Amino acid sequence: MSSDAVRTTFNELSQFIDAFAVKAQVLAGSRGKAGGILFASNEQELQGAVAKLLGSELKGEIVEEVLIERKLSIQDEYYVGIMFDTKIRSPVLIVSKSGGIDIEETKKNHPEQVITEPLDYLSAKTYGLDPIQLSTLFMKAGFDASLHDPLTHLINKLFTCFVQNDLKMIEINPLVRTTKQSLTTPVELVAADCVAIMDDNALYRQTQWNFPQRIGVRKQPTFIEQQARSIDENDHRGVAGKTFIEFDGDIAVLASGGGCSITAMDALLSYGAKPANYTEYSGNPPIEKVEKLTRITLSKPGLCGCWVVGGVANFTDIKETLQGFMNAVLDLKPDYPILIRRGGPNDREAFVMIKDLAKKHKLDITCYDETMPVSESGKILAEKVKEYKKKKGML
Repeated sequence: MSSDAVRTTFNELSQFIDAFAVKAQVLAGSRGKAGGILFASNEQELQGAVAKLLGSELKGEIVEEVLIERKLSIQDEYYVGIMFDTKIRSPVLIVSKSGGIDIEETKKNHPEQVITEPLDYLSAKTYGLDPIQLSTLFMKAGFDASLHDPLTHLINKLFTCFVQNDLKMIEINPLVRTTKQSLTTPVELVAADCVAIMDDNALYRQTQWNFPQRIGVRKQPTFIEQQARSIDENDHRGVAGKTFIEFDGDIAVLASGGGCSITAMDALLSYGAKPANYTEYSGNPPIEKVEKLTRITLSKPGLCGCWVVGGVANFTDIKETLQGFMNAVLDLKPDYPILIRRGGPNDREAFVMIKDLAKKHKLDITCYDETMPVSESGKILAEKVKEYKKKKGML
């Protein structure tokens, strides 16, 4: 952001406000404590605040954007949120009088100050939230009567936003009560910050939003990550590439099963090997989806190995999914070692097919079933990759 752009922003906003807040736009929480929110009262201070934040590193993320807005005159800070609880299969309203930068400490040390209330989704969607239920909740949380009406109005809007945008979670923290008072506005509540998480499965119908996908602490996904995540778009036959994180390593990983895949990654790292990515396929995806994911995963330059790893599948056809994998491998013909550790329906037929194709096309592919521990198969692959690098003069 140039100094001219800051000056233009100052001139536009200073007609309405006399103090500014400059907020780093990052995914990390507790940015206020980390120095990610600065204040200014004139153009010179605003220029300095913007310059200090842009390009800086904040909790592991480079600040690429800042938000400039009115500095609030704060009387109190509250917390309001709605989250879908998968255990009770219902949205839950969460409120607290102790909002702000210490909300996590409040939840941990004073849970009685954080009040939760399950919501009747269908009733609330049709008729709105029950005002008596909300007033009872506000009293339990310790809000004085003057706040009940404005809080009820705000939370109804929050619930509408939650429903219409297929959100899994939305929270306002802090919800600021300012010192501003007038006959028309006896209580002013301002959402000073808000975080929302949309249900990925509903993205196909939330076409009004065009936010870039965010992975980890990076704001923009890499080209490979974008390609992988596009596989599942408008195709709900199993999952392939929905989760894909690119790393700086040299061993491609195609995993199945969340718990097993995390264990596999840990094992690989423990043997001194470096994964090039983390991705999963599951839910019996068809051949073409696995083939696409394999092509994308193996397109990363500098690979020295590939690991197809997973636990024992119950419903995924191992032969069909590995056929998709082999279709891509036979086309790409990598010379590095490939290790497959899988178990489940039609795994024996799959291994026979792969061994025949590997022998015919002179590919270095080793297959193991569920009797081989995941961690041990990772060790074997790490050793194979090490030998491959020695042959190539890379060690």
